[in-house]
Amino acid sequence: MKDKKRARELDKIRQDQRQQYQSWQPTSSLTPLDQLRQKLAVLEQDVRQQHLDTDAVLQDTFSQVTTGLADSQSTAQLEQMCQALTGLIQEQGLQVSGQQYEQVLSELDKAISKQIQTSTSQVVQSLQQTVTALAQSNAALLDCQNYNQMLQNVYQMQLLLANWESGSESKLN
Repeated sequence: MKDKKRARELDKIRQDQRQQYQSWQPTSSLTPLDQLRQKLAVLEQDVRQQHLDTDAVLQDTFSQVTTGLADSQSTAQLEQMCQALTGLIQEQGLQVSGQQYEQVLSELDKAISKQIQTSTSQVVQSLQQTVTALAQSNAALLDCQNYNQMLQNVYQMQLLLANWESGSESKLN
């Protein structure tokens, strides 16, 4: 749910950025300095948005690591239970009451059932992340376009400065 909301917000921001790029036209009423300021403001917004996107990807990665650690701990717990049961069988054999075996098996049953529930939740989460990953792939393509547009903005700012320095524009103010 949170990922869908974040994806919608990022899509809206990207659409706004594309509209800014498509609608930007230098006008003769803007001084070269104002044009430079306008280009720089757009560039700063793009870089800020890219930083937010990168942070979101990093947060998803941390979430996956946390899930992996929990899985590892649960698996280690199951392994310990199996080893305890194996030790009980090797040391005691049939000399131990069936109730002791039943207790260990009951604990193992509960732990495995819990792991099945956790795994099922992870499957659902993974499917949601797959959909999010597809959206992120699309967003990465848009990011590439945005970086190209940022580069175009830098080139235009360089051109504005070069024109000013060569004297074709009277002054930047």
